Amino acid sequence: MNRVSFASLIVMAIMGTSLSCVGQTSLPIPEDLPKKEVLVDPLTEQKGWLGVSLLLTTKEEAKALGYAQPLISVDIVFAGSPAESSGFQAGDLIVKFNETPVYEVADLIDLVMATKPGSKVTFLRIRDEKEEVVPLLLGVRPDAYDLLRDHFVGKEAPDLIAKVVATETEAVLPKKGVVLFEFWATWCGPCRASMPHLTELHEKYPELTVIGLSDEESADIAAFLKENPLPYLIIRDLERGTSRAYMVNALPTLFLIDDGVIRHIFIGSGEFDELDKALTALLEAK
Repeated sequence: MNRVSFASLIVMAIMGTSLSCVGQTSLPIPEDLPKKEVLVDPLTEQKGWLGVSLLLTTKEEAKALGYAQPLISVDIVFAGSPAESSGFQAGDLIVKFNETPVYEVADLIDLVMATKPGSKVTFLRIRDEKEEVVPLLLGVRPDAYDLLRDHFVGKEAPDLIAKVVATETEAVLPKKGVVLFEFWATWCGPCRASMPHLTELHEKYPELTVIGLSDEESADIAAFLKENPLPYLIIRDLERGTSRAYMVNALPTLFLIDDGVIRHIFIGSGEFDELDKALTALLEAK
């Protein structure tokens, strides 16, 4: 099954066109960067919300079901969402919204967001090669922080789909101890601004594992590190598999993990005080 091109994605909120930096400083985002999933629109106006993330099937998978083009597939169903309450599951296929056929993720997102929360809608769903009309009431899309934290905090951290930049060996997330895991990019100003602080934490707490992940090409990351050496582990995301598993759409995003369980999430480079307090509490509890 193919991941949708990064220009499309999540019905849980709103479609956007680029991975964004969050912080007090920033660099321009190059126009030729691949477009990314965007978790939420900063606007507060209410839009319909289903509560899933989506992929596209391959043409071959669609053809086996009698369709000539790829179909929209449910990848993740979020807890407490309208999709969950209506029985949606990962792997379900969506081919109609109300009476409108949908074959592009962006089109489905637009239709859902154009419908007011509380509206009764129907989806034509395929599961186990059987079509079924599913009625539900669209919800109100939640705040981005709330959505991310409700989905992850207190739960086991997803495995990494990444390689260590220095060795090209498989990257593994430690299951024991405290881990500070940052998603970053070479072009992201706030990410660069956070590096001295992460370096300081790495050197101050030898029992802390600091990991930085970028989804850029290995050569680009290596060139950056040659000019800006970092003492902590830098890994490379493979086809954005890790970024997608952690639902990251803004940089930098940091996950504070304790014994394999996500305890805190920080978005942007302006939360160092909160990060330090949370980190100190976890380390002192050891």
